[in-house]
Amino acid sequence: MKNILVNTNTVIIASSHNPSILSPEWLKKHKLTEESAKTFVNTPDFSLFKSESFQIIIDRQRLQITSKKKDKYSLMSLARITKQYIKLLPHIPYQSLGINFVWEIQNKKDKVFDIKTTINKKKFNLVFKDHKIDIGSIIYAKMPDYRLKMVFQPQDNQHFIVDCNFHYDISKYSIDKILKIPDNLIDFFNYTKKSIESFI
Repeated sequence: MKNILVNTNTVIIASSHNPSILSPEWLKKHKLTEESAKTFVNTPDFSLFKSESFQIIIDRQRLQITSKKKDKYSLMSLARITKQYIKLLPHIPYQSLGINFVWEIQNKKDKVFDIKTTINKKKFNLVFKDHKIDIGSIIYAKMPDYRLKMVFQPQDNQHFIVDCNFHYDISKYSIDKILKIPDNLIDFFNYTKKSIESFI
């Protein structure tokens, strides 16, 4: 088997983002990115910026910053952009911050995942008698500061998608404490990679 990083992003939920400020000029002026826009949409309620390396989507409640490249430098840049946005706009009532990774696991033909197929000793194939069943799994792993959610989604016999979300409730955090969270991005990348490898 092998695992491939498909997507990495950060998501900041707040009660009052201002999508209208997001422009290529604003991003360059405040050193979020020097890259030119390949696609740019700007409205009072929604803005989209796409460059060679990053995609930024923002509405009044949600900001998502996605790294289109998967190398370590790009992931570090994603963490830096996330921190810079928060640093520039400390007055926003932030609610939560997520660091997310999507992995694809490619199985060998002769090996499949052994995921438990019963609930209270009731086998799934006896409940869904006329159906072809694909089994996935959801794992919650809690720490004092965050909750990790890993969702294993079967695609076919040889492919699983694993969504990994590190969720922080930051509504009562100081800005200094919020700014430390993106520093964990590379450690979280390594942790999810190692965790998935331990299953396969």
